[in-house]
Amino acid sequence: MRSVYCGLVTVVAVACAAQAGSLAASIRRPNILLITADDLGMQLGCYGEKQIRTPHLDRLAREGTLFARAYVTCSLCSPSRSSILKGLYPHQTGQLGNDDLVHVKGKQEPERRPGRFPIRSGVPNLFSVLKDTGYRVGIVGKLHADPEAEFPVELSKLAWSYEVKKYAQVAADFLSRNAGGPFFLMVNYTDPHTPFHRQVDGLPPHPVLPGQIVPPRSLPVGRDLSCLPMRASLPITTTASCASTLAWVC
Repeated sequence: MRSVYCGLVTVVAVACAAQAGSLAASIRRPNILLITADDLGMQLGCYGEKQIRTPHLDRLAREGTLFARAYVTCSLCSPSRSSILKGLYPHQTGQLGNDDLVHVKGKQEPERRPGRFPIRSGVPNLFSVLKDTGYRVGIVGKLHADPEAEFPVELSKLAWSYEVKKYAQVAADFLSRNAGGPFFLMVNYTDPHTPFHRQVDGLPPHPVLPGQIVPPRSLPVGRDLSCLPMRASLPITTTASCASTLAWVC
Protein backbone atom coordinates (compact mmCIF):
# COMPACT_ATOMS: atom_id res chain seq x y z
CA MET A 1 0.00 0.00 0.00
CA ARG A 2 1.52 3.23 -1.11
CA SER A 3 0.86 6.92 -1.72
CA VAL A 4 -2.41 8.28 -0.41
CA TYR A 5 -3.08 5.76 2.33
CA CYS A 6 -4.57 7.78 5.13
CA GLY A 7 -3.52 5.39 7.87
CA LEU A 8 -2.31 8.12 10.20
CA VAL A 9 -5.90 8.87 11.15
CA THR A 10 -5.86 5.56 12.98
CA VAL A 11 -3.68 7.03 15.70
CA VAL A 12 -6.47 9.48 16.43
CA ALA A 13 -9.11 6.76 16.12
CA VAL A 14 -7.34 4.49 18.61
CA ALA A 15 -6.90 7.35 21.06
CA CYS A 16 -10.57 8.31 20.78
CA ALA A 17 -11.65 4.71 21.10
CA ALA A 18 -9.60 4.27 24.26
CA GLN A 19 -11.51 7.14 25.84
CA ALA A 20 -14.92 5.86 24.74
CA GLY A 21 -15.48 3.90 27.95
CA SER A 22 -15.20 7.05 30.05
CA LEU A 23 -17.74 9.03 28.06
CA ALA A 24 -21.09 9.76 29.60
CA ALA A 25 -23.82 7.36 28.58
CA SER A 26 -25.84 10.23 27.16
CA ILE A 27 -23.20 10.99 24.52
CA ARG A 28 -23.87 9.03 21.36
CA ARG A 29 -20.77 7.37 19.95
CA PRO A 30 -20.29 7.78 16.20
CA ASN A 31 -20.45 4.92 13.74
CA ILE A 32 -17.13 4.46 11.94
CA LEU A 33 -16.66 3.34 8.35
CA LEU A 34 -13.02 2.93 7.25
CA ILE A 35 -12.53 2.26 3.51
CA THR A 36 -9.19 1.32 1.98
CA ALA A 37 -8.19 0.58 -1.62
CA ASP A 38 -5.08 -1.55 -2.03
CA ASP A 39 -2.17 0.24 -3.72
CA LEU A 40 -4.30 3.25 -4.63
CA GLY A 41 -2.37 6.42 -5.33
CA MET A 42 -3.72 9.86 -6.18
CA GLN A 43 -5.71 8.62 -9.19
CA LEU A 44 -8.95 10.15 -7.95
CA GLY A 45 -10.98 13.05 -9.26
CA CYS A 46 -10.73 14.84 -5.92
CA TYR A 47 -6.95 14.93 -6.39
CA GLY A 48 -7.16 16.35 -9.89
CA GLU A 49 -7.27 13.15 -11.94
CA LYS A 50 -8.90 13.89 -15.32
CA GLN A 51 -8.97 10.50 -17.04
CA ILE A 52 -10.25 8.23 -14.29
CA ARG A 53 -13.71 9.13 -12.98
CA THR A 54 -14.42 8.53 -9.29
CA PRO A 55 -17.61 10.52 -8.58
CA HIS A 56 -18.62 8.75 -5.36
CA LEU A 57 -15.20 9.09 -3.77
CA ASP A 58 -15.10 12.70 -4.92
CA ARG A 59 -18.37 13.30 -3.11
CA LEU A 60 -16.98 11.82 0.10
CA ALA A 61 -14.01 14.15 -0.23
CA ARG A 62 -16.27 17.18 -0.75
CA GLU A 63 -18.51 16.38 2.19
CA GLY A 64 -15.76 15.22 4.53
CA THR A 65 -12.06 15.89 4.98
CA LEU A 66 -9.54 15.66 2.14
CA PHE A 67 -5.93 15.09 3.18
CA ALA A 68 -3.38 17.05 1.17
CA ARG A 69 -0.43 15.21 2.74
CA ALA A 70 -0.60 11.66 4.01
CA TYR A 71 2.10 9.04 4.22
CA VAL A 72 2.35 5.34 4.92
CA THR A 73 4.64 3.98 7.62
CA CYS A 74 6.03 1.39 5.21
CA SER A 75 5.89 0.70 1.46
CA LEU A 76 4.61 -2.83 2.11
CA CYS A 77 1.05 -3.97 2.64
CA SER A 78 1.11 -5.86 5.96
CA PRO A 79 3.31 -3.37 7.88
CA SER A 80 1.10 -0.49 6.70
CA ARG A 81 -2.04 -2.34 7.75
CA SER A 82 -0.53 -3.14 11.13
CA SER A 83 0.07 0.60 11.66
CA ILE A 84 -3.52 1.43 10.70
CA LEU A 85 -4.87 -1.23 13.05
CA LYS A 86 -2.46 -0.65 15.93
CA GLY A 87 -1.63 3.06 15.66
CA LEU A 88 2.09 2.27 15.88
CA TYR A 89 5.09 2.06 13.57
CA PRO A 90 5.89 -1.40 12.11
CA HIS A 91 8.99 -1.79 14.27
CA GLN A 92 6.67 -1.37 17.27
CA THR A 93 3.93 -3.70 16.03
CA GLY A 94 6.43 -6.39 14.99
CA GLN A 95 4.94 -6.65 11.48
CA LEU A 96 8.15 -5.70 9.67
CA GLY A 97 7.25 -7.39 6.38
CA ASN A 98 4.35 -8.94 4.53
CA ASP A 99 2.90 -12.04 6.11
CA ASP A 100 3.81 -15.09 4.10
CA LEU A 101 1.19 -15.44 1.40
CA VAL A 102 2.24 -17.46 -1.61
CA HIS A 103 0.43 -16.79 -4.90
CA VAL A 104 -0.22 -20.05 -6.73
CA LYS A 105 -0.80 -20.00 -10.49
CA GLY A 106 -4.41 -20.71 -11.36
CA LYS A 107 -5.76 -19.83 -7.89
CA GLN A 108 -7.43 -16.54 -7.02
CA GLU A 109 -6.60 -16.61 -3.32
CA PRO A 110 -3.00 -17.07 -2.15
CA GLU A 111 -1.98 -19.86 0.18
CA ARG A 112 -1.08 -18.82 3.71
CA ARG A 113 2.25 -19.96 5.14
CA PRO A 114 3.54 -19.43 8.72
CA GLY A 115 4.45 -15.76 9.12
CA ARG A 116 8.01 -14.58 9.59
CA PHE A 117 6.92 -11.18 10.95
CA PRO A 118 4.11 -11.76 13.46
CA ILE A 119 2.47 -8.85 15.22
CA ARG A 120 3.42 -8.64 18.87
CA SER A 121 0.69 -10.07 21.05
CA GLY A 122 -1.09 -8.06 23.68
CA VAL A 123 -0.99 -4.73 21.83
CA PRO A 124 -4.52 -3.26 21.52
CA ASN A 125 -5.90 -2.75 18.04
CA LEU A 126 -8.87 -0.93 16.55
CA PHE A 127 -11.10 -4.00 16.61
CA SER A 128 -10.28 -5.00 20.20
CA VAL A 129 -10.46 -1.49 21.66
CA LEU A 130 -13.75 -0.62 19.98
CA LYS A 131 -15.28 -4.02 20.71
CA ASP A 132 -14.40 -3.67 24.40
CA THR A 133 -16.27 -0.35 24.48
CA GLY A 134 -19.44 -1.81 23.02
CA TYR A 135 -18.90 -1.39 19.30
CA ARG A 136 -20.01 -4.03 16.80
CA VAL A 137 -17.00 -4.64 14.58
CA GLY A 138 -16.74 -6.06 11.08
CA ILE A 139 -14.43 -6.34 8.10
CA VAL A 140 -15.04 -6.77 4.38
CA GLY A 141 -12.07 -7.81 2.28
CA LYS A 142 -8.63 -8.93 3.34
CA LEU A 143 -7.02 -8.36 6.73
CA HIS A 144 -3.46 -9.23 5.61
CA ALA A 145 -1.97 -8.95 9.08
CA ASP A 146 -0.46 -11.86 10.97
CA PRO A 147 -1.50 -13.57 13.18
CA GLU A 148 -5.18 -13.12 12.39
CA ALA A 149 -6.12 -14.36 15.88
CA GLU A 150 -4.94 -11.01 17.27
CA PHE A 151 -8.02 -9.34 15.81
CA PRO A 152 -11.41 -10.17 17.37
CA VAL A 153 -13.42 -9.93 14.15
CA GLU A 154 -14.96 -12.48 11.82
CA LEU A 155 -12.79 -12.57 8.71
CA SER A 156 -14.34 -11.78 5.37
CA LYS A 157 -14.91 -14.46 2.75
CA LEU A 158 -14.20 -11.82 0.10
CA ALA A 159 -10.50 -11.54 0.90
CA TRP A 160 -8.48 -11.10 -2.30
CA SER A 161 -11.63 -10.81 -4.40
CA TYR A 162 -12.09 -8.19 -7.13
CA GLU A 163 -15.89 -8.43 -7.11
CA VAL A 164 -16.66 -4.89 -6.01
CA LYS A 165 -20.43 -5.39 -6.24
CA LYS A 166 -20.22 -8.14 -3.63
CA TYR A 167 -18.08 -5.93 -1.38
CA ALA A 168 -20.75 -3.24 -1.51
CA GLN A 169 -23.55 -5.73 -0.81
CA VAL A 170 -21.80 -7.33 2.16
CA ALA A 171 -21.01 -3.88 3.57
CA ALA A 172 -24.62 -2.77 3.07
CA ASP A 173 -25.86 -5.90 4.86
CA PHE A 174 -23.59 -5.17 7.83
CA LEU A 175 -24.78 -1.55 8.00
CA SER A 176 -28.40 -2.69 7.84
CA ARG A 177 -27.96 -5.27 10.63
CA ASN A 178 -26.16 -2.80 12.86
CA ALA A 179 -28.05 0.39 12.03
CA GLY A 180 -28.64 1.01 15.73
CA GLY A 181 -24.87 1.23 16.28
CA PRO A 182 -22.37 1.95 17.42
CA PHE A 183 -20.38 0.03 14.82
CA PHE A 184 -16.94 -0.04 13.22
CA LEU A 185 -16.74 -1.49 9.71
CA MET A 186 -13.50 -1.76 7.75
CA VAL A 187 -13.97 -2.27 4.00
CA ASN A 188 -10.72 -3.25 2.26
CA TYR A 189 -11.01 -3.30 -1.53
CA THR A 190 -8.36 -5.34 -3.38
CA ASP A 191 -8.39 -3.03 -6.41
CA PRO A 192 -6.23 -1.55 -7.85
CA HIS A 193 -3.66 -4.13 -6.65
CA THR A 194 -2.23 -6.46 -9.29
CA PRO A 195 -3.16 -8.56 -11.21
CA PHE A 196 -5.00 -5.97 -13.29
CA HIS A 197 -8.41 -6.82 -14.71
CA ARG A 198 -9.97 -4.82 -17.52
CA GLN A 199 -13.48 -5.62 -16.24
CA VAL A 200 -15.09 -7.60 -13.44
CA ASP A 201 -18.85 -8.21 -13.55
CA GLY A 202 -19.20 -5.52 -16.20
CA LEU A 203 -17.37 -2.88 -14.18
CA PRO A 204 -16.14 -0.42 -15.14
CA PRO A 205 -18.68 -0.08 -17.96
CA HIS A 206 -16.14 1.79 -20.11
CA PRO A 207 -12.61 0.60 -19.27
CA VAL A 208 -9.71 2.95 -19.83
CA LEU A 209 -7.20 1.21 -22.08
CA PRO A 210 -3.42 1.56 -21.62
CA GLY A 211 -3.08 3.58 -24.83
CA GLN A 212 -5.53 6.14 -23.49
CA ILE A 213 -3.47 6.97 -20.43
CA VAL A 214 -1.43 10.15 -20.59
CA PRO A 215 1.27 10.09 -17.88
CA PRO A 216 1.59 13.30 -15.84
CA ARG A 217 4.53 15.52 -16.64
CA SER A 218 5.42 15.76 -12.97
CA LEU A 219 4.60 13.86 -9.83
CA PRO A 220 2.01 15.47 -7.51
CA VAL A 221 4.43 15.66 -4.60
CA GLY A 222 4.34 18.82 -2.54
CA ARG A 223 2.10 20.61 -5.00
CA ASP A 224 -0.32 23.28 -3.88
CA LEU A 225 -3.72 21.67 -3.27
CA SER A 226 -5.37 24.78 -1.89
CA CYS A 227 -7.76 24.84 -4.85
CA LEU A 228 -9.27 21.54 -3.78
CA PRO A 229 -12.39 21.46 -1.60
CA MET A 230 -11.47 20.81 2.01
CA ARG A 231 -13.71 20.78 5.03
CA ALA A 232 -12.95 19.52 8.49
CA SER A 233 -16.45 18.76 9.65
CA LEU A 234 -16.88 15.44 11.45
CA PRO A 235 -18.94 13.37 11.84
CA ILE A 236 -20.13 13.13 8.26
CA THR A 237 -23.89 12.93 7.82
CA THR A 238 -24.78 10.27 5.27
CA THR A 239 -27.99 9.24 3.57
CA ALA A 240 -27.71 5.75 5.03
CA SER A 241 -29.61 4.58 8.07
CA CYS A 242 -26.63 5.49 10.24
CA ALA A 243 -26.75 9.25 10.58
CA SER A 244 -23.32 9.80 12.11
CA THR A 245 -20.66 7.97 10.15
CA LEU A 246 -16.99 8.86 10.07
CA ALA A 247 -15.75 7.95 6.60
CA TRP A 248 -12.04 7.90 5.86
CA VAL A 249 -11.24 7.13 2.26
CA CYS A 250 -7.81 5.78 1.48
